[in-house]
Amino acid sequence: MLVHLSTQCIKRAISDATGWQSGNPYAIDPPMQAGFGDAFHIVSVAYRYIPQVGLKEMVEDCTDAFDWCRARLPTLLPDIDIDSYFVGGDSAGGTLASLMGHHLSPRPKVVLNVYGVMDFTDFRVDNARGIKSDPANGKGDEYEQLLQSRLADRDPAHAQFARASRWLLTLPLSTARAFWGLPDLEFDQKEAVIECDAYDYTSKHHLRFDLLFRKDECPDDKTWSDRLIQYSSLHLLDQEKGYPPTFILHGTGDSIVPVSQGYNFEKKLKEIGVEVATSYPEGEEHAFDQRFNVSLTTQLSEFRNSADWTGSRGRGLGRGDCTDDQVCDQAL
Repeated sequence: MLVHLSTQCIKRAISDATGWQSGNPYAIDPPMQAGFGDAFHIVSVAYRYIPQVGLKEMVEDCTDAFDWCRARLPTLLPDIDIDSYFVGGDSAGGTLASLMGHHLSPRPKVVLNVYGVMDFTDFRVDNARGIKSDPANGKGDEYEQLLQSRLADRDPAHAQFARASRWLLTLPLSTARAFWGLPDLEFDQKEAVIECDAYDYTSKHHLRFDLLFRKDECPDDKTWSDRLIQYSSLHLLDQEKGYPPTFILHGTGDSIVPVSQGYNFEKKLKEIGVEVATSYPEGEEHAFDQRFNVSLTTQLSEFRNSADWTGSRGRGLGRGDCTDDQVCDQAL
């Protein structure tokens, strides 16, 4: 956490685009860092992943973290204004941040939604992009049964909140440690590969929504549809009289979460009179914000400064806080 004179609580996902099933809560997303890190404390919240828990439990993890912040931070940081906070995240974290705009009280001053899913009834969300083949193919029936047994696990005690992606496994251990900010990080390579294969298996067979929303618990199509709507911020706005000011960042070339999710959410927010700022970088893919630029930093800062904040400002994470140039170049 960055120690300054005022605070923000970030309900966020990891930097990877795989935040329902893998990632980490340790690396601060560039939009949070660049647009807010110079002025606020950053609390990075870990939530548990599928298959052991679903989206319901992830939302509960975020609201529990918010309650912890309100109970503990005034003692740890006595000069903060505990009611002046924002929530933000990318991909899965953007989805959760937007849901927090409905669930938290008092409401956040700003919601930062970076290519999150706002409407789960829109099944154009592509879970299988980049998965060229079934990871069980060529490894035998026994290995496929192993992956299926992993995905059938519903014991919350087995749930993880940090799980390596396949990309991270390709990095030198020193770079992975710097990226996660964990100098003692170690991987069980064999176990990590199995977890990555389970992720790819989930994507290839389009199982992610089934696991997120516990489709096996839904007795009919209406129950299933109602559950999707229950966790879709776009539809929850139909029941709201207001919502926090929102910044939407979404690339027009996103092949995982279509940019229409951002467009439709913006339209609905404006219809109910919510202040909205947007940036839709042309042609940019999912996770493009890892190459954050000065223009977007300025836009975010201006939107932040227009909100009804109280409290003083401090410094944020800079290159001096990084020990690896490659990681810093990705993060700054």
